[in-house]
Amino acid sequence: MQQLQNIDPNKVFFVNFSELEGRLDPSIYRPQFKFISSKYRNVKLSEIAWIDPTCNFVKTKEVSFVPMDAIDSVNGAIAYQGLKKVEETKGFTRFKEGDILWAKITPCMQNAKSAIAKNLLNGYGCGSTEFFVIRTKDKNVVSQEYLLFLLRDDKILKSAMNYFGGSAGQQRVSPLFLKTFNVPLPNIDEQNHFCEIVRNAQKSKHQKEQQAEALLNSIDNYLLGELGISLPQKDAYYFDYCAEPQAEYGIHKEFELYENNRLVRDEQIFLTNFSEVCGNRLDPFYYQKKYKVIDDIIDKLSNKCYLGDVINKLNNGIEVRDYIENGYRYLRVTDLGKNELNNSSPRYININEIPSRIKLNENCILVSRSGSLGLINEVNTDMLDYVLSSHIFKVELKNELINPKFAVEILRNKICQEQIFRNNNGGIIPEIQQNALKSIRIPLPPLEKQQKIVDHITAIRQQAKALQEEGKTILEDAKKEVERMILGNE
Repeated sequence: MQQLQNIDPNKVFFVNFSELEGRLDPSIYRPQFKFISSKYRNVKLSEIAWIDPTCNFVKTKEVSFVPMDAIDSVNGAIAYQGLKKVEETKGFTRFKEGDILWAKITPCMQNAKSAIAKNLLNGYGCGSTEFFVIRTKDKNVVSQEYLLFLLRDDKILKSAMNYFGGSAGQQRVSPLFLKTFNVPLPNIDEQNHFCEIVRNAQKSKHQKEQQAEALLNSIDNYLLGELGISLPQKDAYYFDYCAEPQAEYGIHKEFELYENNRLVRDEQIFLTNFSEVCGNRLDPFYYQKKYKVIDDIIDKLSNKCYLGDVINKLNNGIEVRDYIENGYRYLRVTDLGKNELNNSSPRYININEIPSRIKLNENCILVSRSGSLGLINEVNTDMLDYVLSSHIFKVELKNELINPKFAVEILRNKICQEQIFRNNNGGIIPEIQQNALKSIRIPLPPLEKQQKIVDHITAIRQQAKALQEEGKTILEDAKKEVERMILGNE
C-alpha cells in the first residue's frame, strides 16, 4: 500500500470484491462521480424504473417519430416530431408518453441528447435505435423529471464514458451503466421542489437569451442605417427576411417580396432584358426580382466596391479526415457560428506544419464556401495556429482599405448574405467559388466610419454575451444548489 501513494489513481486503484457488478473491465471501476446521498436512501435505477421496457402500440394507426436530431441537447426537450404509420415502425425504438429518451451512442450521449417524450401523437412514439428508454415503475416514488435531471448532469455523462463499448467511431454506453446507476431517493414532494428550482432557473436563462437575441437582431438595422441604406416599404418592394444560415440542412431562408402590397412569388414567370444577361449567368434564379432590388440599392451608394477589390489573398483550406485527441485545431464549417466561433466539439489533426497559403493572421476573415453559405467569422490571436478545412475560405484583406471587423459585419448583413446565396453555383449542396465571392458588392465607407460602426456593434455583442453568460451562471448555480441538497452537503 505504501508503494502506491504516488501512483495515478486512474491507472492503479483498489476495488472491493463486493463492489464488482457484472463486468470486470477496469474502466467501469475507475474513480468517478456518483450521486450517493448521505441524507436520502440510495437505490439502483433498475429497482425503480424499467430500462427499455416493451411498448405495444394499441388502438392507433399513427405515432410520433423522434429522430436523434429532434432532441434539443441544450434544453433537454424534443424540438420537433415527425409521423410514422404503425406498420412503418419496425426496427425503431418504441416508447410512450412520459418515457425518458437517453442517447447511448457517442457523441450524442456526451452532448446530453436526452428528453422526456411529451405530446406524442396518440400517446406513442418511435425513434432512433440509439436511444435507451427509461420508464418509472411508480410515479409516486420517483418522477421522470427528477431522473432526467440526474441523468443529464455533466459529471454523470462523463462517468458514463467509462461504460463505452464497441469500435472507436461507434461507441455506445453499456446497459449496465443505467441498471447500476445510483439514485438518491427523496420523497416525491422534495423531488418536485428540486425540479422547480431548476425549471425557474431555466426560465431566467431563457429570458436572458431572448434579451441577448434582441440585441443581436438589432445589429442589421443599425448597420444599414449608418450606411444610409433604407429597405423599400410594402407599397413598393418589401423584404421579410431572416439572414440565418441553416447549418444542418444547408437551407437558406429567403426574402418574401411584395409589390403594391401583393406577395410576388419569385417562382412565377418574369421578364429580363437580354442586355442584362449577356455575358453573365442565364439561370432564372439569378435574375429574381429580389436581387434586382438589392442591385438598385447598392447602385445608389456613393461608397461601394467589389469584395475582390479589398482582398489581398483568397485561398481554400485543406481536406483532412483523420482526427486525433491533440494537435492543430481543425476548423470545419460547423465550427463557424452565426455570431462567433462554435467551440462545442473541436477537432484536431496531426500535420507537420500549416501550409503557408492558409496560415492565418489578423487581417483575415473566414467564409464558408459550401454547405452552409453565409457563415462569416473574424480571426483573433487565439486562432493563428488553426487549420482550415477545404470548405472554408481564408480571406486576407487589404487593411489599408477595410477593417476586418467591419468586413465581418457587412458580410453578415442581409444585403450581402443574399448576394452570397445568389452567387452559389452548387446543386443540392450550395457552393460558392472564389470569383463568385469576389464579385459580391459591398458598401465601403471611410476607415474612420468603419471603426465607429465596429465599436458600436462590438459593444452590442459584448452586452449580448454578458446576458448569455448571466443566464448560464443562473442555471449552473441552481444545478449546484440542487446537487448539494440531494447529496446532503447543505
